[in-house]
Amino acid sequence: MLRKIAIISFAISILGMISQLLPQSAIRYSGWMNLVYVDSLKSGITFGFNVYQFGLYLFFFFGSLIFWRTNFRESRIVKFMFSMMVFSKILGFLSIIISISSFGAVGIANPIFVISMLVTLGLTFMSFVFLKALQENQQASFVENQYETSSVKIYDDASRGKRLLNYIVDILLIVAFFWPLFELLINTRFFQSIARSMEDILGDRVSVWILYFICSLSYYLFFEGIFGATPGKLLSNTIVTIDDGEKPQFSNIFTRTLSRFVPFEAFSFLMNANWHDRWSQTQVTRLESTGFKTRNYWFAFLGTIAICIFGVFAYNAVEKNISLVEFEREQHAQQDEFNERLNNLDTNNLIRLYDLNYGPEIVLKVEKVNGATVTATMIEEIPTDSVDRNIPQDAYRLEQYYRLHKSKFKQIQIQISALKRGVLAEDDRTSKGFAVPQKTSNYRIAKFFDLYKPDLNIASTDIAIDPEGKQSNDAHYLRLTNSAWTARLIDVKSDDDDAKWSLGYGQLPMPISRNSAQLVIMGKGDVLDAFEVELTFKDTLERTSRYKLSRESNVSQVVISPIK
Repeated sequence: MLRKIAIISFAISILGMISQLLPQSAIRYSGWMNLVYVDSLKSGITFGFNVYQFGLYLFFFFGSLIFWRTNFRESRIVKFMFSMMVFSKILGFLSIIISISSFGAVGIANPIFVISMLVTLGLTFMSFVFLKALQENQQASFVENQYETSSVKIYDDASRGKRLLNYIVDILLIVAFFWPLFELLINTRFFQSIARSMEDILGDRVSVWILYFICSLSYYLFFEGIFGATPGKLLSNTIVTIDDGEKPQFSNIFTRTLSRFVPFEAFSFLMNANWHDRWSQTQVTRLESTGFKTRNYWFAFLGTIAICIFGVFAYNAVEKNISLVEFEREQHAQQDEFNERLNNLDTNNLIRLYDLNYGPEIVLKVEKVNGATVTATMIEEIPTDSVDRNIPQDAYRLEQYYRLHKSKFKQIQIQISALKRGVLAEDDRTSKGFAVPQKTSNYRIAKFFDLYKPDLNIASTDIAIDPEGKQSNDAHYLRLTNSAWTARLIDVKSDDDDAKWSLGYGQLPMPISRNSAQLVIMGKGDVLDAFEVELTFKDTLERTSRYKLSRESNVSQVVISPIK
């Protein structure tokens, strides 16, 4: 049994560390590998990955290693971790029941949810059985004094230092265990009404004390009533007994727990009074020594902290490098799109230019393409006090702006090769860009518009959430918006055999007007990495235009570009 416990402890700790390091791990997102569910308390110490959970699993691994090397005798870290696991899972089930009763049963039929709950149930039962077995395998430490006709066992009381450690660890864990449950309850109407009534009748402080009383009572009754020790005592290798070293009755534990709420009782151990021990006829006794030196646990604890700190820096360095590579890929994709547009310019094109000296933007309206030379109208801000002096950002209003003020704008000629020097990464300020005639600044290309056509943009890309808000782990949703002319989607096509793309909801043809609801394109199958989808639209003049939605492998950005 003990060998099985050690092997499973190794497996859980290693799998837990891996699950926290993999950003797309299904195990991590399912939640069943979290030792303690404390999202808000750990939010400030994630550092790119969940170092809080990772550190717990690393400490669990060190405890498993100590348990194995001492021939299954030194088990305090292993017991501590299993105690955290069993109690947090029980509270997790309670949170799910509250969620279902308060917010509905959305998502409980999802296979991932069902599997996760079954695995969690198995982990809870396994942790309970293992913890009971480990506790029953150890005995309280005592010294036996021999007399002529009898012998007397004197049990070793826990030192004040260990009792202080127990108190601190248990207080921290009570907060950690029950905090997520409170976060959930505070959003339910039933709990809100009870909380308001308590505050009105008893006041804020008394209400908080009552909540703490309920949590502490549950915590101590569960652990000391079933296992004879709280997680703090498991970590300090101590146990609650009665005077003759036997396991106390539930009545002793209940009296002991209630005694904790007497004012100043928590400090009675400093005077060797230990009121909750005396009143319940119990004592905190050291367990038999295994010969393993306690100072070695400090090496495990400090080693865990050191590795976590190193892991934070290493993980962030790797993430930064990955982000840089992904950014470069995205910029290359944008550069390819812009160069393709420049190679196929026509009189319907508008090119927005960004001033590298942070001056006003300008827009070029292509009027004529003669080989490598482009004749364009230079759309600028109009120096008047009118409300429409600024260049609009969306294509539709830009068209109106161009038609209204066309006579006030100048025409210039510029080489396509010069325009290509303006194809820059968004935050690239080292390149000189290209010069625009009659301007003193250099510019880069910020965006292309197609005149009198829909201007499609990617509003969002979603995985696992369909348009009705239901979970769907095998689908990918692209939400499109239109900021220009109304058009109708008439066809969705993809040559990818591993994925099927279609309209997310509704039927073709599906209209998408300016600033209307989003158009959803859905892909099913192996679509989470790289894909290419062709969309065909017809505008109000029955002109057909085609667009390509694409994403390269290992790049998060989805690019939308017109097909000439």
